[in-house]
Amino acid sequence: MEKYKSRSEVPEKYKWDLTDIFKDLNDFNNSFEVVKNDIDKLKDYVNCTKSPDELLKYIEFSNDLGSRLLSLVIYAMLTNDQDLNDNLGVEIVKKVSTLETDYSINTSFFEPELLSLN
Repeated sequence: MEKYKSRSEVPEKYKWDLTDIFKDLNDFNNSFEVVKNDIDKLKDYVNCTKSPDELLKYIEFSNDLGSRLLSLVIYAMLTNDQDLNDNLGVEIVKKVSTLETDYSINTSFFEPELLSLN
């Protein structure tokens, strides 16, 4: 078995192809900004359970947003895991972790609201 001193020496054919998730770091960053802005829009759905149409809109929006957030999380973690000596992975994991927290905070209204329905 061949041994490599650094990740950069490993042939591309043995590395993960993260382009299935995002084509590059710029694409990741663009998506990050869109998701960040969409997380702020979750506040618009407070009291959405009072209307069936608004409830449906919230569920669809929240599910789509959660899916896009998950793609960011996966990309960040895989980027970090592929080279633990590269600080880029650590930086984007921290960045995405903050975004996950914001998502949780901005969706925290929903369960109590839903459970309060008759």
